Amino acid sequence: MLVLAAMALIAFLALAIMTFVRSEDRNSRAAADLVEVRLLADLPEKLVISQVRRATANLDAKYTWASQPGAIRVFGISNENGKPRSDTSAIYKLYSSEDMVLIGDGARKSLSEEAEEISEVNWAADATAEAPITTGAVYADLNEPAVVQPVQRQRDKPDFKKGAFIYPIIDPAAIKQVDGFTVDENAAPKRTIAHTFPMPARWIYVLRDGSLCVADGSNPENIRLKSTTGDANSEPTEDNPVVGRIAFWTDDEGCKLNINTASEPAPWDTPHTRSKTDEDYAQAIPAKGEYYRL
Repeated sequence: MLVLAAMALIAFLALAIMTFVRSEDRNSRAAADLVEVRLLADLPEKLVISQVRRATANLDAKYTWASQPGAIRVFGISNENGKPRSDTSAIYKLYSSEDMVLIGDGARKSLSEEAEEISEVNWAADATAEAPITTGAVYADLNEPAVVQPVQRQRDKPDFKKGAFIYPIIDPAAIKQVDGFTVDENAAPKRTIAHTFPMPARWIYVLRDGSLCVADGSNPENIRLKSTTGDANSEPTEDNPVVGRIAFWTDDEGCKLNINTASEPAPWDTPHTRSKTDEDYAQAIPAKGEYYRL
């Protein structure tokens, strides 16, 4: 009886230790996954900061830069062939792309070609084609809506036609509600019920060692990842697999609407000094419904 009691106690202790170890292993894996997700979430911000610094720092007097939605252009000081302005020296993209930096005279052309390629992204092809889905592996729809379904509807069978759409960036209903807001249907990507107002951006796949790759969608039967730097050693392998993917777009301050100048011909500001302009400000205080900086 003593031997059996001792063996039962040892078995209980061993089972308790194994249960504790299993629980700790599960918790450590969850913590590691959380850290990995946070690193992926911070990666687009770090990439954009790096692009801005590379485009604007240490230019001296040889170059100058100008920002635009999604990119920073760097111009030289030379004016060759009698052109009215200097050629673009480089374009530093602030959105996820296969080539994050375009150098040389072909930079502007390459950017236009990429814009045309993005405008031709056809989400409907994946919805009807019998071939493996390719668009979703190459591009991310940054404005893909979340479909809010009624409680009584089955969760495993969402009805996109009857569900309410919640858009993360822009609601297409604003086209008819906001004056001056239009969309070029010829340049807009192809739409589907699930992608009613798509804003495609290239997926960038992140490997375990931190290398970056993009999907080559030229062959629908075989999606292949290729390095963004052209280095074959940076492509995914069994020892260096894909751990996540990111897609992003960045706008600068110039994309914000200035209501002081966008609506009325003349802005209004708080009078600060005794001058003709400030006297006009004091005499023409905005009425109810008008907006001003104060």
